[in-house]
Amino acid sequence: MLSISNTTVKYSGEVPFTIDPISQKNYSELNIITHAHSDHIKISKNGRYNAFIAHPATIELLKQGLDFDANFIPSEYNKPIKLNGNTITLLNSGHILGSSAVLVENDKTRFAITGDINTTETNVSRPIKPIEDLDFMIIESTYGLEKYQFPKRPEGYTQINNWVKQAIRNNKMPVIITHRLGKTQEIVKELNKSNFGYIALPTETLDSNEVYNLYGKKLKNMLPLEEVRDANCVVLPPSKYNQEMINYISFISGKRADYLHVTGHNLKNCVNLSSHSDYKGLLDFIGTSKPKMVYTYHGHTDGLSRGIEKELGIKSKAADEINTNTL
Repeated sequence: MLSISNTTVKYSGEVPFTIDPISQKNYSELNIITHAHSDHIKISKNGRYNAFIAHPATIELLKQGLDFDANFIPSEYNKPIKLNGNTITLLNSGHILGSSAVLVENDKTRFAITGDINTTETNVSRPIKPIEDLDFMIIESTYGLEKYQFPKRPEGYTQINNWVKQAIRNNKMPVIITHRLGKTQEIVKELNKSNFGYIALPTETLDSNEVYNLYGKKLKNMLPLEEVRDANCVVLPPSKYNQEMINYISFISGKRADYLHVTGHNLKNCVNLSSHSDYKGLLDFIGTSKPKMVYTYHGHTDGLSRGIEKELGIKSKAADEINTNTL
């Protein structure tokens, strides 16, 4: 039996496990972490003795926010793990560094939980590949509505570059607001390529960037936010973006701050790039994987399910509970 709540998937087979427990009450003795975003995993000090399987890069990113040792078990992509009748394999999901889809196989069924996915190649990540021969797939639906259609990556990068150039021409300090893990590293890589000089970032973002560099991403020309006077651009997570921060950046740099959001959501002053797949990307991935059944979770579940049935002719429904014994 599988039970699903928000981003958490609990499997109650012979060896129970939980995928992406976001609170200690969701922990099993064995847990699998798809990626290091905080809406998918929270590791409490009291639960640190439970086992947490994840890609090594995910473990390195998670360690940055912990002041205690947790029981992490690293697993590389495409390396099956045997668990009393189940075989579990982590697959690259294309979302952020270390992000994983989870393939589960046993003598009754073969299914996959995607976690968050991206079907588009970026300058710091490879896209998820189709997962074939599935009895069913459980797929995220963050942007699972037809209105979510993102530009091609080169077009999005051009939009960002042009905006930064214009801000610098106008003697302003360009401030890009985007997620700390995933899009920030992608944007820093693009700004490096375009030779915009030094980029100021919060300390926790610099720490994450160092993990990316351990995996060969070659991010450079980065300064702590306190040295913004020596920078030509700033990248902030949404949690740091407020009027007090804008005033601080303007005061220290001596330039009026101008801002741009980079997100899949339609905001004012925005370039629509995301570390998630858009609606078409989700449908294309499902269509090439050809699962017998698709369950949607975490987002616009009903809208994506309707689209899957209409566009692909594959049976689909929003997921809350799945009886694997009846498949």
